[in-house]
Amino acid sequence: MASMRGVKFTLPFLLWMTATSSSANGFGQRRGVPTLSPRNNDVSSIEDAALFSASQSVDTLGIDDGGVDNARGRRISPALLAMVGGRPSDYDEFMDHVWQKTPRVYRRSNADDPDGNAYTDQINMGIPGLVRALTQGCKPFRTTNFTPDWHKTLPMIFDAEKTALEIPQIASLYGGGPEGSEASEPLFAAYLDGRSVVLNHCDRLCPRTAALCEDLQGAFPVAYANAYLTPPASQTVHPHADDRDVFVVQVHGEKTWRVYREVPIPYPYPNEQVGKNGMPVPDRVLRGDLAVETVLRPGDVLYIPRGWVHEATTRGRAGKDANNNNKAGGGGTKIISPSYHVTIALATFDWSLSQMLATATKMTLDDVPEHRMAMPLDLGAPVRPDGTFGPTTSTRRALEAQIDRALEAVRREWKADAIDQYMRQKYEWHRGLSRPERDSCIEEWRKEEFQRMGDGVIANGAASGSDAAVGVNAAKRLQSMSSIIRASTPEEQASVSLSSAPLPHDRQQKLRAETKEALESITQTLQTMGSSHTMEISQLPSLLKDQCPYICDLTLISYVRQCVERGEMATG
Repeated sequence: MASMRGVKFTLPFLLWMTATSSSANGFGQRRGVPTLSPRNNDVSSIEDAALFSASQSVDTLGIDDGGVDNARGRRISPALLAMVGGRPSDYDEFMDHVWQKTPRVYRRSNADDPDGNAYTDQINMGIPGLVRALTQGCKPFRTTNFTPDWHKTLPMIFDAEKTALEIPQIASLYGGGPEGSEASEPLFAAYLDGRSVVLNHCDRLCPRTAALCEDLQGAFPVAYANAYLTPPASQTVHPHADDRDVFVVQVHGEKTWRVYREVPIPYPYPNEQVGKNGMPVPDRVLRGDLAVETVLRPGDVLYIPRGWVHEATTRGRAGKDANNNNKAGGGGTKIISPSYHVTIALATFDWSLSQMLATATKMTLDDVPEHRMAMPLDLGAPVRPDGTFGPTTSTRRALEAQIDRALEAVRREWKADAIDQYMRQKYEWHRGLSRPERDSCIEEWRKEEFQRMGDGVIANGAASGSDAAVGVNAAKRLQSMSSIIRASTPEEQASVSLSSAPLPHDRQQKLRAETKEALESITQTLQTMGSSHTMEISQLPSLLKDQCPYICDLTLISYVRQCVERGEMATG
C-alpha cells in the first residue's frame, strides 16, 4: 500500500483516485529543458505554465512524495525500504554505505510486507502483467500520432548478435512499424523467434512500473524505467557501463549477472559510457575480478552504481531444485529460464555539482554583455614573426581581471540555497514530464479492469456471447496460462482467411529453431483431438513426447495467441 498523510491506500483505491484526478497537461506532450534563474524563479522555456504548476501538486497517482521522514530526517520511499531489506537500519545502511559507492544484491524477503507496496505490486505482476506489458509495448509500432518523443517509448528488438533491429527490419520480419495493422503484435512474434525485447520508458506503458517509479521519487529526485525481456539461453547486450545508477528488479524467470570490480571511468557522463556508441570496455576490466556474480530470481534486486561495467545472460547453468538441493544428473543438469526484469534508472549524471555549476556559470555570465564579447584577438594567435607567442602583458592582466569578476559573480549568485532552489525546480519539471503518461496508462488499466468485470468477460480467454473464438480480438483475450483453447473448426479457419483485416506478417510463423518442432507438434496433436476437446494453455506441454527446455510460459502464450489470430487454434 502507499501512504499519503498517514493514510494507507490499496492499489484499487489508487486507481480510483487516478480516475478522479486530471492531468494538467495533455497525454504525450513535451516541453524543452527548462532554463531556471535563481533570481526570479523563472521557467523560461516552458511554454505552458500549467505543466510547472502541476508538477508541484499532489501526486495524481495517490502516492505522496516519499511517505514520512525517518529518524535521521531522510524521506522514506516504502518501495525502496522493501527493496533493500525492509528495516529502517537497512535503509540507512544503503544510503550511507552503498549508494554511489558499490554494487549490492538484495534478496527477496520471505516475509513480504502484508500491506503491499509498489515494489511488491511490481514483482507480483505475474504472466498476465507481462502479457499486458508486451501488448502495451506493441502500440507505438502502430501509431499514426508521431509526437516529437514518439521514439522514446518505442521498444527495441535485439538479434542474436546483440544488435538492435531497425524499424523497417521489424516491420518486414514481425509486422511492426507505423504502417502495421491493428493486429500487429511484433513483440510477441519477435520473442517467439528467440529475440530479446527492451521496453523503453516502460513507466509510461505499465501501470505497476509507473507506480513504482512514483514511489521511488520519494527518495530520489527523478526515476524512470526500462524493462528487458530475454528468451531462455540468450543475452540482450554486450558488457557495458551506464551514465546512471540503476536498480535491477527481477520480475519473472532468472538471470545471471556479472559486475566487474574495476571502474574504467568513475561517474561517467553520457559520452563516456564504455561498451556503448563504439567506446570499448578495456580488456583489463573484463579480465579482472568480479564485484558481483549472481543469479537473480523473482523479487531479487541488484543495485549498480553509475560507471560499473556489467552484463547479464539467461544461458543455462547448473541447477538446484526448490529445496536448494542439487538436481538429479549432477553438474550436467542445466536450468534454462527466460527473464523479465525492470531497470529503475536514476540519471545521476545530471545531478552532479560539475554539471550544475557548468550550467550555472553560463546562465550567470550570459546575463553580462562583457562576458558575451569575443576575447582579445591575441589569445591563441599564431606565433609571431619574431618567434614570440601568447597574449601581451596588458591582455593577460585584463583577462585575469575579467575572470576574477566572472567567478565572483558566479560565487556571489550561486550559494547553496540558490542551487537547492534550481535543482528543486529542475527535478519538479522533469517529474512533470512523465506524469501525464503515467496517469494515462493507469487510468487505461483501471478502465480495462472495470470493463472486464462489468462485461462479464471471462478471465480465462473464453469467448463470451457473440465474441469470435478466432482472430485478433480472440487472441488478445489470452492473457494467462489458465486460458482455455482448442482446435479451430474449418468454418472458423475460413472466417479468418476471409477477414478483410491484414495479417501482421506472412503466413509462415517465425519460430526459434530450438522450439519449432515442439510447438508445431502441439498444434498438430491438438487438431487431431478435435474442436470439442478444450484444455488450458498450461496443459499443452503434456502433448509433447519429450519436453523442450526452451519452451517457457511466455513462449506458449505468444505461440497460442498467434495461432488463434491466424485461425489455427480457437479460444475455448
